[in-house]
Amino acid sequence: MSVAPGDAGDPGGRPSSLDLAAGLATAFDLGPVTEISRAAAGSNSEVCLFSTSGGRFCAKGRDPDRRPVASIERERRIVEYLVAQGFPTPPMLALKSGGAAHWWHGRLWSVYLEATGTDRYGAASVFAPFETAAEVRSAGAMLARFHEAMADFPERLAAPGTGLSARYELALATDLRHALTDRIADRPALEAFLGRHVDWERAVSSFERLRQPLRAAASQGLVAGVVHGDWIKRNLFFAGTDVASAIDFDLAQDGLLVHDLALAITAAAYPWDRLADGVQLGHAAAMRQGYESIRPLTGSEARLLPAVLATCRFEFHLSLIEDLLLRGQADRAAWVLAGQAAYLDWWEHRR
Repeated sequence: MSVAPGDAGDPGGRPSSLDLAAGLATAFDLGPVTEISRAAAGSNSEVCLFSTSGGRFCAKGRDPDRRPVASIERERRIVEYLVAQGFPTPPMLALKSGGAAHWWHGRLWSVYLEATGTDRYGAASVFAPFETAAEVRSAGAMLARFHEAMADFPERLAAPGTGLSARYELALATDLRHALTDRIADRPALEAFLGRHVDWERAVSSFERLRQPLRAAASQGLVAGVVHGDWIKRNLFFAGTDVASAIDFDLAQDGLLVHDLALAITAAAYPWDRLADGVQLGHAAAMRQGYESIRPLTGSEARLLPAVLATCRFEFHLSLIEDLLLRGQADRAAWVLAGQAAYLDWWEHRR
C-alpha cells in the first residue's frame, strides 16, 4: 500500500485520504484500496486519486451548500450523455445503493474512472500558460467537439443557483443597471461589499461601454447551446500535445457558444492578473483556429468576438466575489474586483 505524502489525517479528527478512499471504495463497490496517488484540497473542491483491485479512480468532494445532490446528479446525466456520444470524458460511477453522491465528513463525493491522458497542468496555477500553441489548438478543437456533442442534449440546463457561474446575461441586458439591481437583490453581503468599493463603479462603467456592440446580439445570429463554462487547462488531459479527455461539468449550462470560446481564450491567453506583460496573442489565435477547425464561427460570432472577449468574465467574477464573501474571504474578493476593473480598463484602451 502506498499513500500520498503528507496525508496521515488531521490531528483534530478529520480522517486521512486512506480512510476516505476505503469508504468510497466500499460505497461504490470498487474493491480493496491498493494505492493513494494524490490527495489535494482546492478552493472549490477536494480531489483524491486512488487505485483498488478493480482499477484506478478519481474522487471529487464538493461543498453541499454550493453543489447539492441535484447538481451532482445533473452532472452524471451530462457525463452519461457525453460518453454515449463518444466524447472523451471518464464515466461517473453509481453507488451500490444508486445515485452518484456519497456523503462523507461534510462533503458530497462522486467517483469517476481515471481520465485518459496525462494531467499535465493539475498542479499548475490557473494563470500559468499552456506550454505550446499546439496544445491550445487542440484544446480549442476539443471545446468545439464538446459543443457539437451536446447539441441535442434533452434537458434545459439552468445556471447553478449557488457558487461559481458562467452566465452571460448582463452583457445582453436592455438596461444594465436594472439587471444588476435584480441580480444583487436578496444578497445583502454582496450588495454592501460592492457599494463600498470604488472599483465596482469603475468596472460597471467600463463594462457598459464595452458591451455596446452586443446590445442587439439577440437578433445577430449568436448560436446558443450547452456551454462548459470552465474550459481551462486543469480540466484537460493530454497525450502529447493533443487533448485526450476533458472533465468537470459543474458549470455546464445553456448559453452562447461564442461566450464559452471567449472564456477559454481568456484563460489561455489573457491572464487578468498580469495583462501588461503576460498576454499571449499566439495562444488566442491558436485556440480560435482549433475551435474553427471543427465548428466555424458564424459571421456575427466572428464580428462580435472582441466584444465578448472584453466582457466575458464580468459575471463569472461577480459570482466568484459572492462565493469568496460567503467563505469569509473579503480581502480575496477585493483582489478579484480590482483585477476585473483592471481587465476591463485594459480592453477599453485597446479599442
